[in-house]
Formats: sequence, C-alpha cells, structure tokens
Amino acid sequence: MPRPPQDRVRLVRVADASGLPRGVRDPAFWAGWLGDGWEGGEKLSEKPGASVRVLATDAGRTMPEFAMPELVVKVEPIGSLRRTLQSLTHTTPLERHWRGADALHQAGIRTARPVALLRGMTRDTPPRRVECLVMERAPGATLLAHLAGAPRGDPHTLSRDERARVARAVARMVFRLHARGLVNRDPKPSNLIVLDPRGASPEIAVVDCVGVRRARPWERLGSARDHRLARTLASLVIEPIGTGCPPARTDRMRVLSELARLLRAEGFAAPRSRDLWRSVEALVRAHADPRPAHDPLAASRLPGSGGGTARPPTD
Repeated sequence: MPRPPQDRVRLVRVADASGLPRGVRDPAFWAGWLGDGWEGGEKLSEKPGASVRVLATDAGRTMPEFAMPELVVKVEPIGSLRRTLQSLTHTTPLERHWRGADALHQAGIRTARPVALLRGMTRDTPPRRVECLVMERAPGATLLAHLAGAPRGDPHTLSRDERARVARAVARMVFRLHARGLVNRDPKPSNLIVLDPRGASPEIAVVDCVGVRRARPWERLGSARDHRLARTLASLVIEPIGTGCPPARTDRMRVLSELARLLRAEGFAAPRSRDLWRSVEALVRAHADPRPAHDPLAASRLPGSGGGTARPPTD
C-alpha cells in the first residue's frame, strides 16, 4: 500500500493559509507531520492503488491554529507512464479532486476542503514516487451507512422524519449540480457524507470530487439534460442495490418530488417524476453487476449488521 512522501517533498497546491498553522507552505512541515502520524492513523481505505487514513492534527507535533482535530490523507503512487504524464499536465486524480472540490464550493455544495497537495518519494525499499492529498474530514457517516442501518436498527438508523429531511437534502445537492451546470460522474452514496442527519436542516457533503466537471454544451439541452439528471440519480441507487440496502420507495419519491419542485421554482424544465424514474430504472437495469469490488461498508459495518457482498475484483 502506498505511504506518504518523506523525501524530496514538493508542495503542489496549498489552501488559503488563513486558519492554517504557521509553516503550512513549508514541505518539510507536512513531511514531518505525515511521518509522525501515518502509522497511528485510522484506516479508511487500503487498496493497491491508494491508501486513505485519518490523522490527528496533533500527531507528533501540535497544530493549535487548525480548527479541525483530524485531517484525511489520501496517497496514490505516480509510477506508471500514464500517471507520470498526468502529473506533468496537472490532471492526476488528486489534482482533479482539488478542482472538483473548488467547483462544488462555488456551486454552494458542501465538500471536504482540500488543504495541501504534495509529491515526493517514500522511504520504502525501493523508494516510490507518490502524490498525497490532505483534506478536512467531513463529520458524519456516509449516506450509504445510513441506508444500510435503516432496516437493522444500528446507530445510523434515522427516524421517518429524519429520512425525509435527508431525502430533501439529497434533492438539493442534485439540483445544485444540475442548476450550476456540473456533472459528478460518481455521486454514489459512499462518497456522500450526511452532515447533521438528525438536525432540522441536514446537508450532503461530497467527499470524492474526482469525477466533478463542467457539463458540455450539448449536455445542457433537452433530452441530454434530462439524461444527465437521470444518470446522477441512477448512481445514487446502483451502489445501495449492490450492497444489499436499496433505498425505500418512499425515500426515492421524496427525492424526486423535491427535485421537481426545486427545478420548477427556479424556472428549469422539470421532467415528470414518473418519467424520470423510468429513465433511472432503465439505467440501473443496463448497469453491470452492481456489487462493488471493495466493500464500501467495511469501515462502518457493525458486528452482525449484515450488508451486501462485494464482488470479486476483476483484472
């Protein structure tokens, strides 16, 4: 699994320094913090192509000026020719994530703010060239975890009124994407954090922004526009089906009705909910095996909670 860079560390991007500790623009600052905290960090994901961990901001050195107690660190290797070319053209997945997060922020959609993007060499034998994204941790559980908990009575279970408010929050997120001319190719529920799910106004935070881009001109017109909307909604359904926790019909209808209301209120053409759902169902049926290669509920699943089965990885 890739580890964070420790040698020849270079700072590619850094957030506005306001609210960040002194030394945030010094690559040695980040190399020291990552080296001190990596081994004790909470593992969110460990895959051959990426490692994601949560590190305490006071791991090994104090960061008193930083408001968040934890940061998420994602590390990916830059070893292949393709990834090397992407690093030269600023199109690596982590750079695309940064730009996607900026676009979502401008559209009024919550996300985990990127803090720093670094490249350098690990101290493995042999050393590996890697890229490392440091970002804020969005507090809360994923939308998928709430869907998985709904029928099982675990701590992620929401009441009927809470589910209704979360459904409306999902509709607002989809509407803002649509209204601002954005496409998110991967808005699956494991990439969405529900902020304040038991409050009066929950929000949805997008934590994987690699697939966010501007809609192309033809994607904003007529049937192509409606198809873009249906694809977003289908992505919200396919993963829960594959993990054994499909959303209830009532919650699906709440999302569709709230979305139609928001579209009409802002003067957008709103397809009929029934027609839109038929388009979503067609996309779901046409999708390949919905079971994910890596179980997205592994980090949040409680003993005995069950859940879906991950499909075997493909070569």
